Amino acid sequence: MKYYKLFFALIVSALFALMSCDDDEKLGLQPFPDNQPSVSISDAGEGTELVLNAVYNSDGILELDDVVSRTYMFRFKASPEDINLSYEILSENIPADLIEISTTKETLKVGHTDTYVTVTLKEEDFSFAQTNYDEETYEIGVRVRATGYKTPVDPIEAKVIVKKEAYIPTASIVGEEGSSTIFGRAYSNGAIVNPDPIAYKFTVQLDKPALKTTKVKFTTTGIEDKFMNTVTITPAEVTIQAGEKTSAVVTWGITDDFLLQTTEEESHEVTVAFTADDPIIALDETNGVAVLKILKVFRNIQYLAEKDPAWVNIEKLGWTGSSIVPVGKNISSIINGYGGTGGSSLYVSSDELSFYVDMGAAKTFVALGADYYRNTTASSPKNMKISTSMDNVDWTSQGELETPQSLNHYFGFYVPVTARYVKFEMTGRYNSYLDVTEIWVYE
Repeated sequence: MKYYKLFFALIVSALFALMSCDDDEKLGLQPFPDNQPSVSISDAGEGTELVLNAVYNSDGILELDDVVSRTYMFRFKASPEDINLSYEILSENIPADLIEISTTKETLKVGHTDTYVTVTLKEEDFSFAQTNYDEETYEIGVRVRATGYKTPVDPIEAKVIVKKEAYIPTASIVGEEGSSTIFGRAYSNGAIVNPDPIAYKFTVQLDKPALKTTKVKFTTTGIEDKFMNTVTITPAEVTIQAGEKTSAVVTWGITDDFLLQTTEEESHEVTVAFTADDPIIALDETNGVAVLKILKVFRNIQYLAEKDPAWVNIEKLGWTGSSIVPVGKNISSIINGYGGTGGSSLYVSSDELSFYVDMGAAKTFVALGADYYRNTTASSPKNMKISTSMDNVDWTSQGELETPQSLNHYFGFYVPVTARYVKFEMTGRYNSYLDVTEIWVYE
């Protein structure tokens, strides 16, 4: 009998233990968590948003940096019940008839986790935004509602955001080919001796086509008011036609009068700017103005990095000459017409080399050149002084310049020179030698 009493007591204890458990503790089962899905966008990775940019190219056509159409993956946790899903297109500022969705309803069966939906912009055609020239934001994506065990109450959204720039043509002043912004003006005997006037030729260029016909006017700063009447801008106003990017050629000029107030060397910086009557046009930060440098100098030479193809080499028949430092060296090796970076040369292993060339008769010339020996590096001088003479007695200095290390130096005259003798005085070394292989005289 006592065994029956013990068995009855065990049953009662077990029933009490079961009754004391919460619902989710029955049979030791673990509770299901809230089923908030993770989201991924094709070719972009995990996340609910992908940002693209839309910009206007140089032809004024709107371009996106990637495709808008995407497949969205929603990954739920395995559920003990089916999850019913409904999809709807999410869009902002995009016409509804341009968007397609792959499905609007789906059931995610018990134990399944992943669902996919594709939202497509037809033919990836974003041209509907081409003529909206303001800055704008566009959105295209999907909104998902899930019904099932512990699924989110609120809808889940995933989308592509397109940030479109405003249409803003950027304007620059662009010099015509061969039109320099640096003007050296040679001053001698109270006058500027350059034969050519100061003239800068340029166009105004947009980085994308003008939306409407635009008038452009010009201003000049950096010149004293009393000399502003010596400035010419021809034409004074230009037009960039709608759909075009470039104006007609403009010529800015000024006389030399403002350089004759003193007998000193001078440096002037003049700024040429412009305004456009289309307010959306912006100025390029670097090239929205032209800065011209005008140098008044007591010399008639300028250093040039390259030979001007218009120069013609003067034939060296009967030419002679001699070195000055060191004294008396024959210079025939540097007036034989061979030149280049090797072969016979005139050289010293010190910081000074000077010599003169006798052309046999007076010549009129516009430029000079020098070739240097390659002793691992160019054996050119750091400084060059050039003088000319008719009689080898009275010399006229044409100027002195600092010169870079190079296998060739070229010197152009602001005013053509007529002389029989040319003296070259070189100082300073870049390596162990001053080493000249040829001298050239150009007309």
